Amino acid sequence: MDKEWESIGYLKLAEAYANAQSEADRLDGMRKRIFSLMVIEFTGEGKSNAAAEHLARASDQYGEILEKHSDAATAANLARAVYDSKKVAFEFWRTKESTKRAEMNLR
Repeated sequence: MDKEWESIGYLKLAEAYANAQSEADRLDGMRKRIFSLMVIEFTGEGKSNAAAEHLARASDQYGEILEKHSDAATAANLARAVYDSKKVAFEFWRTKESTKRAEMNLR
C-alpha cells in the first residue's frame, strides 16, 4: 500500500500541505506578536487600549503581516484541497478495485 500511495504522489502532497500550513501558522503567530507589541507601544504613549488596538490594526506594519498571513493561509487551503482531492481519488480507485475483485469471486 505504501508504494501505491507513493506512486500517486500522496506523500509529497501531504508534505506540501504540512509545510504550507506550518508557514501560515508561523505568520499567524508573528501577526499576533506584532499586534501585541504595537498595542504595548501605543498604550505606553498614553493611548487607551481601544485606541492602541485601532492604531495597531491601522499600521502599515500590521497590514503587511496580515497580507502575508492571508496569502499563506490561502496557499495552505489550496494545498489541503489538492491533498484531499488526491486522497478521495485514491479511495475511489481502491473501492472500484475492491468491487472488481468481489465481482470476480461471485462468478
